[in-house]
Amino acid sequence: MFVGFVDGDGYIKLTRTVTGHISMELVIALNVRDLPLLQYMHSVLGIGRINQFGNTVKYIIGRVDLQEVLFPLLLHHNIFFLTHTRRLQYALALHVLMNNIVLFGDLPTGNNNQYLGLIPSLPNTAMNFTVLPFFFNWIVGFTMAEGSFYIKSVGEYFFSLRQRTFGHTELFEAFRLVFNTQTSVEYSTRGYAKFAVSSVKDLTTVVTFFSHSGLHPLVGHKLEQYNKWINGMRSTKRFSSIKLPDSSSDG
Repeated sequence: MFVGFVDGDGYIKLTRTVTGHISMELVIALNVRDLPLLQYMHSVLGIGRINQFGNTVKYIIGRVDLQEVLFPLLLHHNIFFLTHTRRLQYALALHVLMNNIVLFGDLPTGNNNQYLGLIPSLPNTAMNFTVLPFFFNWIVGFTMAEGSFYIKSVGEYFFSLRQRTFGHTELFEAFRLVFNTQTSVEYSTRGYAKFAVSSVKDLTTVVTFFSHSGLHPLVGHKLEQYNKWINGMRSTKRFSSIKLPDSSSDG
């Protein structure tokens, strides 16, 4: 779940300190409404710190914890990032750590694609994404970052996932396979891909995925959004055939 969330709403940054050294951090910055989500991540991982700046809260994991805890954990379990930008950031960070580069001036210049060999390759087909052992829980985390459960003013219910298109075509086509839909992915001229479903059949699959599949549950604001969405379905005859979660344990 965590890697999917970082793919959608986190980043790994390398910056220069006042002494010319490299500061390496994985950062997730969210609205203060999602402080409980960051506190949950912090409690599970047991590393990093949470800072608040006005209405923004940040979960920050520094170089030592990345090198000694998080990255070894990902490598051991063969879990990796699936979005283009995060993969480049992760690969460069691994290169820096593996070569013990400490001075910012010693950072390599040029295209970071040359370091992608340090991490597993992306699946080359949509189907191959779906058989990644961590993919379904990755979708849960990605949904918490980039997904939406919403109701249009006309009463139409939707579930959607959105991200920049570059390098993500097969990933978004994999969503169609996971949710078993014939609905096409929308690719905008502004460089975004959007997966969105609204039929009773498709929303039945969505509810089954998030509430009846034994995956990591949604957490934070996205769980609140999901519960509100589910509660709306309870009073809508159109969705009477969907097996909704118990009202006492939505999500």
